[in-house]
Amino acid sequence: MFGLNLYNAYGSMELDIFGGMKVAVVLTLSIRLIVGIGWYGMFKREGKNPWLAFCPIVGPYIAFRLVCDDFSWAAIFGATTFIAWIVALGVDQEVLNACAVVNFLMWWAMALMTAHVYQIPIFFGFIYGALPWLGALIFGFSPIMSNYQGPVVLLTQEQKEEKKQEEKKARKKARKQGKQGK
Repeated sequence: MFGLNLYNAYGSMELDIFGGMKVAVVLTLSIRLIVGIGWYGMFKREGKNPWLAFCPIVGPYIAFRLVCDDFSWAAIFGATTFIAWIVALGVDQEVLNACAVVNFLMWWAMALMTAHVYQIPIFFGFIYGALPWLGALIFGFSPIMSNYQGPVVLLTQEQKEEKKQEEKKARKKARKQGKQGK
């Protein structure tokens, strides 16, 4: 989960528990449950259906949309989280591993953007990225998370250029009006 290919990271552990389940699967499911609990609090506070936090594709999608308004990034994160689960469960194919890497990068982007949209120190974003179970609980239930500023707006380069041109025109217009008023 979250691009952490736990099957490969812990795959050498041959310890079977719970009737044949590998340690990696139990560890992955435990982390996902705790993150789901944290997301439950986050979704509830932000007016989303909190039970969707436990859905494999929809939960990560909504969590990403809370911090980034870009649909495509959120869709990629939701889909690659599901694919990373398949990898964690033991399906080892190159495409699936590549999706796990993409998901890992998207997870870190989401963790750092989450700290940004709640206007808290970036340190908490690093905690969320490195220790998802702890970070999700902090973001879900901590009283310092009441300062939600809305999702980060991502613009294309073309949109950024248009915005710069509009700002430049507005400054020119303001200067012109300032000179006429004096």
